[in-house]
Amino acid sequence: MQKEEFFLPSNDYMFKRIFAVDDGAVVRLKVLICEILSLNPGDVEEVIIKNPEILPEMLSNRSVRLDVHAFLKLYGQTEIINVEMQRVTSKSMFDRALYHWALIHQNALLSAESFGEIKKTVAIWLLSENIDQSERYHRIAKTMDTETYEVISDKMELHFIELDKIKFAPSDVGKLYLKALALKSKEEFNMLESTINTPEMQDLAYRIKGFNKDLEAREFLRQRRDELLYEYEMKQLRKETAKQIENSMKEIENSKKEIENSKKEIENSKKEIENSKKEIENSKKEKTLIRHIKFVAIELYKGIIAIPDFVKEKSGGTCTPTDFFVVAAKSTAVSVIEISRVISNEITKIIELGGTIEYIASEVEADPQAVQAFYDKYKSD
Repeated sequence: MQKEEFFLPSNDYMFKRIFAVDDGAVVRLKVLICEILSLNPGDVEEVIIKNPEILPEMLSNRSVRLDVHAFLKLYGQTEIINVEMQRVTSKSMFDRALYHWALIHQNALLSAESFGEIKKTVAIWLLSENIDQSERYHRIAKTMDTETYEVISDKMELHFIELDKIKFAPSDVGKLYLKALALKSKEEFNMLESTINTPEMQDLAYRIKGFNKDLEAREFLRQRRDELLYEYEMKQLRKETAKQIENSMKEIENSKKEIENSKKEIENSKKEIENSKKEIENSKKEKTLIRHIKFVAIELYKGIIAIPDFVKEKSGGTCTPTDFFVVAAKSTAVSVIEISRVISNEITKIIELGGTIEYIASEVEADPQAVQAFYDKYKSD
């Protein structure tokens, strides 16, 4: 048979019943607070349990439901007290504690009061799980100067109590309550009840057993636990979903970037292809230019060789390429005119391919003006 579940005071519902709702709750809460804050119960004038629902000033901000919310009248002054039972210690617990404290503290000053009259706000967190392995079980946080450790204001206190580390004497009622909150099983409860025989222990045992015998209360506790578990699972699911959406968005952004990069690569490839085409075209043109220049040079050489002696005589007998272009431009001899037209056609092709008269003149070692005059006479209309 499945072992019947045994509910302990660390259960948030039972904790609230014992220290905030049932008969004697004010007395038990007073003893618990005095134990944690090292107060003399005789100095406490009154403990008033308040509404645990705390609403933020802005509707868009998150509200909280406290385990215990109380006013403590001490030495003629009022302090605001929040006591939370925390069964699981998490990284965000300290941030959560500070947020709870801030919401409570915002109501610590009435509109007609000065800032000097602001009430002290104390948050007490009772932890079922330890923060670390040290022997220290009570941590206190205040606002202080980080260099001098001087407390800037005594109106803020955060207390964290690691219940498993507490050692107590049977006569110490405050620590008895803390020990009861540290219980992990029915067997531990039975041992505590059998070893401690005080009115306070009898009162606690009566209430713990009563809760566990009350079928309606047990069903409520189970439903509450299932609700909390469902809320936790839904919260985790929302986190996972949000994370998946975030990752999907990142993947989409990365895909967009990859597409953009691919587009750029394609554009670069197109440019490279275009450049290659241009290089090929330029190379073809260059080869064609070279071919035509060589042809011009060869025909020029042939023309010079074939010039009659009277043309050589007119040029002074040297007949350089420049002399050839000058004589040819002035000559009426049929043999010179025929060669000149052939060379002129080749010069036209070179110019169409991007060459210039200066380029041609330099290649055949002639004067550009002589080449230009020659070309002007023999070029085709």
